[in-house]
Amino acid sequence: MTSPDNTEAEDDKTLRELASLTPTQLAAEIRNDAAEVQLRAQAWRHSTQWRSDKHDLKAIDTIAGVIAELAGLPNPHTHHDVMRYVNAVGPILNRWWADRPGPQRDLAQAVDRLRRTAMHRVGWASDARHILGYE
Repeated sequence: MTSPDNTEAEDDKTLRELASLTPTQLAAEIRNDAAEVQLRAQAWRHSTQWRSDKHDLKAIDTIAGVIAELAGLPNPHTHHDVMRYVNAVGPILNRWWADRPGPQRDLAQAVDRLRRTAMHRVGWASDARHILGYE
């Protein structure tokens, strides 16, 4: 479906671009977004908002565990293999993240970007491959 700002040709180009994303590219996007989450978590940990209570510590441990798991995953060869990356970041995506001003908001926004990549972009790429008959 086109919007007033998009032509069918632009929509078709977007669909082809999504369908052309390789498993390696999608995995790299997930890894990069997860690394950004880790970076934002470190900033939060070194801020005045850090309380060092059991919830904060569990959040940091969750992120560290996900980063370690991603580091251990081989590069995907198929689009189906990308689901291992999506599943690996699940513990981060399944947590609630406070959206308080400052480092916690930056962390919550980084988690949202990771969610959009792992859940939406991977799904849109799969849908595009099916629509165009690539799979």
